[in-house]
Amino acid sequence: MTLPGMLYGRVVRPPHNFAGLISLDDRKVESMPGLAAIVREGGFVGVLAEREDVAISAQRALRLAASWKEIDPLPRDVYAWLKEHAAEHRVISEKENADVKSRGVTMLEASYTKPYISHASIGPSCAIARIDDGKLVVWSHSQGIFNLRRDLALALAMREDAIIVRHVEGAGCYGHNGADDAALDAALLARAQTGARFRCNGCETTNSRGRRAGRPWP
Repeated sequence: MTLPGMLYGRVVRPPHNFAGLISLDDRKVESMPGLAAIVREGGFVGVLAEREDVAISAQRALRLAASWKEIDPLPRDVYAWLKEHAAEHRVISEKENADVKSRGVTMLEASYTKPYISHASIGPSCAIARIDDGKLVVWSHSQGIFNLRRDLALALAMREDAIIVRHVEGAGCYGHNGADDAALDAALLARAQTGARFRCNGCETTNSRGRRAGRPWP
């Protein structure tokens, strides 16, 4: 899928999760022929180019020029960390005036966890994003376009009705792939230069260890 005037994007990833950007020496990269822009927003670093091969070369060069530091230590108990940082809580069932002690009822409480399972996609994740007149349109092979629209609205501080996510065929997998992550990457790049169209092909790893995987696509 190609749109008129489309630019190609790549994102520079930290060497591991929980890492923050210290410095970025982009002097040697900014004069690269065919490079349209170097995008930096906080710890997010990306490139935009007229051709995909230029975007790949610029990404690799910036990866070598970037310095990172560990912001937060890796959690020893990842399950406890996830519970502490839950974004949504739901009560499944609640009874009022339930005097269980007087009836001799035993209360049981348990926690259940499962290890992370890696799922391999059959190809790299990709997304295209366009912003016109404050409206964001994203083309993605996400497995849940409405959930993706909600997450994009949350991450970009936009109204959901200002975002349209259109499904297109792409790499699939048994489990989570990187399509949603690549969609956010493309949206961030598009926001950097409103009115342009950006394709972020293979911007994310396909390892389903959670959203915003820490390793760059090679």
